[in-house]
Amino acid sequence: MRPDLIIVGDSHCGALHSAARAAGIQSEMFFLSGNHWHENQMRPHKRWGLMSQNRRPINRTISNFCETIGGSIFSDQTPVLASIGYHLGRMVPPFTRDGHTSSIDQAIDSDDALYVSNAFVDAFIEAKRGQLLNLLRWADRRCDLTVIAPPIIHHSPETVQFRDRITAKLRDDGIQVFDAFEGAEWTDPELPADLRAEDGVHGNIDYGAVVLRRLAAEQGLQLAA
Repeated sequence: MRPDLIIVGDSHCGALHSAARAAGIQSEMFFLSGNHWHENQMRPHKRWGLMSQNRRPINRTISNFCETIGGSIFSDQTPVLASIGYHLGRMVPPFTRDGHTSSIDQAIDSDDALYVSNAFVDAFIEAKRGQLLNLLRWADRRCDLTVIAPPIIHHSPETVQFRDRITAKLRDDGIQVFDAFEGAEWTDPELPADLRAEDGVHGNIDYGAVVLRRLAAEQGLQLAA
């Protein structure tokens, strides 16, 4: 039997899935470590919705999940929330390690900073996330898809730049993206402490509940509970 909601992506899925289950929503979650998404090897698949280009164990996991939910991950029968395409913890540190920055102020203030343009950032994103963005474009044509932008835990100019550029790319393609920091009740650029998980790098179940409530109120996400 199809669930009420499918959540697919990296470790940021956990808060959403826990909040959905706590609210009585029949949610199913397909999770892969951000390391796997970062490999940029995930592709569309007509039967399952997605597949790994070169990892058979992952494909077995995907096919087993599809048996559980009774069909493709991306189906017009079920809303899908996706934390796919960002995975900033794998992409931003290598970018900044040699001093690259997208902040003009930081470049001016530091002799070691190497300023790069928006065009450079976009090209870097396309090289590292292009296949995932293609997957999301494909999925958006097949289901009620909402991509959930990751919460900002540790604010930096590069984290915000990459996050905002990926969000803009998706929205330019007509894909619905929910960003909890847009119109949030809090004003701090980082996720408030009471909405953070104990690991210090993810949102907690209360953060997940905030996302689900706002999706229902602001974007009309329909979930049977």
